[in-house]
Amino acid sequence: KIGSPPFMAVAFQYQYLSVTPEVQSVNPSDASAAGGATMVVSIDYFPYPVTAWDVFIGFGEATVPSSALSVSSLSSLSNTRLSFDTPETTPGIQRVLILPKDCPFCGKTVS
Repeated sequence: KIGSPPFMAVAFQYQYLSVTPEVQSVNPSDASAAGGATMVVSIDYFPYPVTAWDVFIGFGEATVPSSALSVSSLSSLSNTRLSFDTPETTPGIQRVLILPKDCPFCGKTVS
């Protein structure tokens, strides 16, 4: 049409940055070996959006069931808050492993 602006292509560069999930806080940091304490973990750069069914939590020799896990509504692309009830375990220091069940970036785990 006469008077219409010409259509022009626009190109630009965009860079994706790879980030590694990082634990920001754990509360409480200790509890009874009998289990049942509610633990809240704040993780920067955990895959998002995420539901309780998308997350694996290993707690010592136990696995935290998805039904005992919740994802805070305050979670975002930059920070995810998970809360779960600790399972019964042996006394002592326990390794906690948190990772997405379907990890698109294998090796990007939080422990």
